[in-house]
Amino acid sequence: MLTCHSCKKRFPLVKDLLLHIRKNCFTHFRKWLAYKCGESGCFRQFTSLDAFRRHLKSKHENVTADINVEINSNHRSTPQPGPSSAGDNVNYDNVNDGVLEPLRFNIVAYEHSMRNVDLSEQLLAITSQFLASLYSNPAIPRSTVQVVVNGMQSFHQQLSENLQVKFLSLVKEGSTFDEVQSALKETLILLDDCLEPLRSEYKRFQLFASLGTYISPMEVVLGYRRETLMKHNRLIITPRTCTMELIPLRNVLLKFFSIGTVLKETVEYLKELGGGATWGGEKNEERRYDTQEPNQCLENVMHGSAWLNLYKSPFLSNDPLTVVLPLVIFYDDFEISNVLGSHAGIHKLGGLYVSIPALPPHIVSQLNHTFMLSLCHSSDKTQFKNKKVFQPAIDELNYLHTTGITITTEFFTGVIKFKVVCLTGDNLGLNSILGFTESFVANHYCRICNAPKKCMQSMTIQNNELMRDMNSYLQQLEMKDVSKTGIKESCCWLELNGFDPFEHTAVDVMHDILEGTARYVMTYVINNLISRSMPHYNTLISKLVSFDYGPDSGSKPTSCIILEAANSVRIKTSAIEMLTLMRYFGLIAGYYVPVGDETWELYLALRKILERLLNHRVYSDTVEQLKYLIRDFNALYRQVSGETLKPKFHFLTHYPDMLLKFGPLRHVWTMRFEAKHRVSKMAARASCNRRNVCKTLAMKNQLILNELFLKKSLPAKLQFGKKVRLENEHSYRANPEVNFTHSVSWVKMCGVLWKPCGIITVDISEEALQPVFAIIDKILLTENSKVYFSCFLYETITFDDHYYAFEVSRTEKYTYLPLEDLLAPYPNTITVSRDCKLFITLRWGID
Repeated sequence: MLTCHSCKKRFPLVKDLLLHIRKNCFTHFRKWLAYKCGESGCFRQFTSLDAFRRHLKSKHENVTADINVEINSNHRSTPQPGPSSAGDNVNYDNVNDGVLEPLRFNIVAYEHSMRNVDLSEQLLAITSQFLASLYSNPAIPRSTVQVVVNGMQSFHQQLSENLQVKFLSLVKEGSTFDEVQSALKETLILLDDCLEPLRSEYKRFQLFASLGTYISPMEVVLGYRRETLMKHNRLIITPRTCTMELIPLRNVLLKFFSIGTVLKETVEYLKELGGGATWGGEKNEERRYDTQEPNQCLENVMHGSAWLNLYKSPFLSNDPLTVVLPLVIFYDDFEISNVLGSHAGIHKLGGLYVSIPALPPHIVSQLNHTFMLSLCHSSDKTQFKNKKVFQPAIDELNYLHTTGITITTEFFTGVIKFKVVCLTGDNLGLNSILGFTESFVANHYCRICNAPKKCMQSMTIQNNELMRDMNSYLQQLEMKDVSKTGIKESCCWLELNGFDPFEHTAVDVMHDILEGTARYVMTYVINNLISRSMPHYNTLISKLVSFDYGPDSGSKPTSCIILEAANSVRIKTSAIEMLTLMRYFGLIAGYYVPVGDETWELYLALRKILERLLNHRVYSDTVEQLKYLIRDFNALYRQVSGETLKPKFHFLTHYPDMLLKFGPLRHVWTMRFEAKHRVSKMAARASCNRRNVCKTLAMKNQLILNELFLKKSLPAKLQFGKKVRLENEHSYRANPEVNFTHSVSWVKMCGVLWKPCGIITVDISEEALQPVFAIIDKILLTENSKVYFSCFLYETITFDDHYYAFEVSRTEKYTYLPLEDLLAPYPNTITVSRDCKLFITLRWGID
């Protein structure tokens, strides 16, 4: 029997169904501008009646005829319900695109034979076949299938609850059978039509756009290139459009700051920061920045001189109903295909991202809160030049600065404007988009100073007389000689309001140290130690593998040292693995090296510099100390290695000034930004379509934001593991001041995980001026979900310079500490040395 999608009446033949549609239900089909198949499990729809007729005859008429034969012959056998083989129902034509074809289930074939089978068994059979189809598609991981199941369960639970409420109310009201039957019919029609706006991807995107949660990327035409095609056995040269994708950042930021309490929490965080980051006034009062001199302690980009100079400039508005927030811009090229493959470079993309340093730490730490601004092919940047590629993004940023977004919330009504305070990226990326030479063997490769190459090979400290500024830049630009100036072209970012390439361009700890100087230094140090058997190569490898890295176990550098010919080694690590190696190498190999060894002193010199650069707070006096630490380190490297300084050693000389401009450099380094590339790379692997890959990835990025905006709330600041209720809170330790209700297996805040047996930094000892540590015994919660650590204290004996760790001993002193009162919001690592001493390595520097 064939079913009419509109009225659910059934007909034995296709011609009967079509005649019925023309006479009775044509208005319904005309409403949807399509003829929809009414068979269970079939979601096809057609724009013409002829196409609909062909579909019915080819897909459903034969099945119906077979069933009629079974009915007429009084066939009573009951087949076993269940899914057929996955290969019969999965279309693999688009597997490479990561797209699963619409799943069609021939439920009509079961109609007569399953009349005596429970409905639950029928639903189980249909669901099993559907899930089997998902599992059989190699483009869909198993974890995604579980996400689909969770969504189905949520949908079923909500539907079941609503139906129960509706029909129970009818029964309680004493409704007649006809009224109940009518209500049931209306409900079934409603269920059939409620998913109509979601039938196709086009309709789904229309729905999200109407809700204002999906902000479609804009395609920008950059120009044309000639392409050779074979057509009718002839080679034809035809123009092909080159495009890039631009995200309307004004709409994204408007939607983002309208979510829940984002704006309120941002204001509270700015008040905590103070200085140039103060938001004045309360509700219904004036809101303005309170200009103050920068404090000695710099904790945020908004405390640095780059922002404070902008703050005092006429570029920022003094309107009490206008708020100006800083933006950090990041640019980098990334490869979405196999980097070592034969097509490497063809699909190399350039991504421009935006971060807002004024957001509270628990918000800014979320990767989804770093926003894409534009996406282009890297080759287009070479062909059409920087100005053509970045001008749309610059125009968008200028709009945010001059006009801003008008926002209306319960907490604030007014205009929020945004000003670019920092442009960051790796050295190659920044040099390319700023118009400087991209060759680091050039005579003037530094974008920060004018020092020639020979001078930089021996320069251990910054020469202030050679620093670049706008006056010298404009003079050198007129020379048009890259060999004498290092300038290839005019900087297109000068079109950005208030932007100075020598005041608002940052350096990157990740590329300059973790993937630069640290690799050079550690390669030399390890080769030197192994050549003197301090320790042997096999011993060092064994120590790297067996060492307990504690909270850094996810980035163990266990296979980073590779033995090559002539018993020399080379280091191959990621940036995070190099950070882990630098952090613990003192405890790994320090036992075998005598105190005062010159090679070991080189490692310790870089270790001190790295700790200060990755600190979360910067003081003016430590910046001055850092200047001389870098000078001594560069001089020591030249002395012990006998080599000239490479470019990344030179960039270190500019770091003290950068700390004063932008505050802690870990807030502007590229480590977190490059994690954003992973999202695009995963989306590119899921879809092998490369015809317009920028649009594909930009749409995926916006769909991720679409989910965030649909939820209308951010993830909870605190996340907990398994909760166990405390029956008697005084059964193990007495604490009359606080009433604990639960213990949890772990707690996470701002991406940092705490678990029992973790080492925390409690305070600074007033007598010895050394940190006080403790080991977590239990993680406890109060009635209002405030987190406390019950822990045993350690006694800090001394700081061992040779191991670069604190020697401690455990005590029986027991205490309770709230999470918010910890001196450092990072767990540390404890190590037992060969002579049975306890050492704690800091993962968060102490001021």
